[in-house]
Amino acid sequence: MRAIEKNTKKQAVAPKSVPITKKEFEGQHNTRIYWLGGGAAMISSHGTNILIDPVLEGFDMNLIIENPLPINEVGKVDGVCITHIDNDHFSKRTLHDIEDRVDTMIAPGYVADVMKEERFPVQKKGIWEEFVIGNVEGHLTPARHNWQNGSSKYNFRYWKEEDYCGYWFKTKDGTIWMPGDSQLLDCQLTMPDPDVILFDFADNEWHITLNGAIKLANAYPNADLICIHWGTVDAPDMTPFNGNPEDLLGRVVNPNRIHVLGAGEAFVMKPKKERRKRLGNTELMVSDVCLGCMGFGEPDHGQHQWTLGYDQTKAILKAAWMAGINFFDTAPAYSDGDSEAFIGRFLKEEKIDRSDVVLATKFFPRTFDEIERDISMKEHIETNLNASLKRLQSEYVDLYILHMWDYNTPIEETLCALNDLVKAGKVRYIGISNAYAWQVAMANTIATERGWTPFASIQGHYNLIFREEEREMIDCAKFFGMGITPYSSLAAGRLARNKKVDTKRLELDGYARFKYGKTEQIDQVIIDREEEIANRLHVSMTAVALAWLIAKGCVPIAGATNPAQIDALKEASKIHLDQETIDYLDELYVPHVLVGVMVQNKRESSPFSNKKTDMKKLEND
Repeated sequence: MRAIEKNTKKQAVAPKSVPITKKEFEGQHNTRIYWLGGGAAMISSHGTNILIDPVLEGFDMNLIIENPLPINEVGKVDGVCITHIDNDHFSKRTLHDIEDRVDTMIAPGYVADVMKEERFPVQKKGIWEEFVIGNVEGHLTPARHNWQNGSSKYNFRYWKEEDYCGYWFKTKDGTIWMPGDSQLLDCQLTMPDPDVILFDFADNEWHITLNGAIKLANAYPNADLICIHWGTVDAPDMTPFNGNPEDLLGRVVNPNRIHVLGAGEAFVMKPKKERRKRLGNTELMVSDVCLGCMGFGEPDHGQHQWTLGYDQTKAILKAAWMAGINFFDTAPAYSDGDSEAFIGRFLKEEKIDRSDVVLATKFFPRTFDEIERDISMKEHIETNLNASLKRLQSEYVDLYILHMWDYNTPIEETLCALNDLVKAGKVRYIGISNAYAWQVAMANTIATERGWTPFASIQGHYNLIFREEEREMIDCAKFFGMGITPYSSLAAGRLARNKKVDTKRLELDGYARFKYGKTEQIDQVIIDREEEIANRLHVSMTAVALAWLIAKGCVPIAGATNPAQIDALKEASKIHLDQETIDYLDELYVPHVLVGVMVQNKRESSPFSNKKTDMKKLEND
């Protein structure tokens, strides 16, 4: 942090102002944030310019810095966002002077009404209401600053909380949050992780207070903090204007993210690398969520009629990749190999470095026909892997998964064959799906004793309304250091929306109805709670369902049927579910009987012990 200078009145003074010219309003190929002094700021993002609370002229208090943005240097402004009526945030004179250069204005409550009286082009918005300015999406966030109710000067009306707001901006390079002048609110500590916070740390009872500011900063330990609302106004006895950034040192985690800028100095956003975490004890660094690719493939291939062709698949894969998702789960059973082929084609067309992606695919046990023809497990696995590698256009897979337990082959034979593929460099790690804890424990114990590669991940049926994996499998996986990658994490869409919302999959997916239809009533009370939490946090139900699994130590697999749904997958990694919320979601669960593929995990009912096995019917979540 820069050294902070103080004036003769012992006020901390901001660094020297940097003049802003019309050139800064011309199309930028990045996102720049400028503090304008006081509580004002400017965002210039890929050709979109937004002013927040500009008070460029007409302020009735003396300044101790130079105004960085003269009126005559203001260029084209796509939007002006006003947080509230206070004179250090709302200037009629400034807005009249620049209104011929402004496309639209956004404001809450009372200040919007005043702006309408002045005939400004204002859109009155409520808290959490969304808007779009150029290529920037945004919404209002809550603030509590209605101090005027205690003042005789302002008793001409009752001041409501909705007369004040903060702003959340979503740019191409990340999210920016200005909480605004506000006391600390509980909801401000549970927002999705912002990339940048325009950070007021004024130690004032109607602002956040210093302790509150530190609490907010530490709730988002990776957010850049641009210090505002300090070092600007000649008012040494007024706490709202006299914070000192040095007071944050030693109390804010990751202090290198505290930015002390001169008014008008540009902060250039750099897209942050998405958070990666280790999958179990492997060296695979994966995104918080894995994109499930069962829905990719021509509808006339495979079992499902709701799958997506290549153009739709490509759009989803690109959205996922741009959102930071680097982990993709597929299988040759998904649309007769189309899913694998689509992924391989996408990676090749987009020229994505193979080492930046984690690919998981699977193989089934030998069929009855292969057993009768005396095809060994080693030959079966190698044949299937080579076919998968060809479709994926890759020389190796990161995670090769036994799709379901094989009752017809000694596990030693399977493990030995897989170990050979790991040594050959065609497979980095191996996993297992649809298994019991005793099967995993037996296999990994044998592998360890023989010096072979053990199963490094378990993929099972696990979500908010089906938690049977918690009986034994979760503890088993943790004991062996395995990554947990649940499928059906959204319960075939049931956890992505509440009842009576139809989708093509809900209409056509009879298999999903078989899994969840009989428990609809006891599941609904949990879904209602999930929706309640989503509404309280102002996030999607999908994000809550996935965040619950992330909080349980999992890397959930979730699919998407359009690019817009990827936002909810990304949102999940930025939600903080506290233990009280997790307990609330857990509380009403009632044990279920096994459904889906696990029903077939018996020697007598295994589909691979049956001459009439139909491979297409074995597709699962």
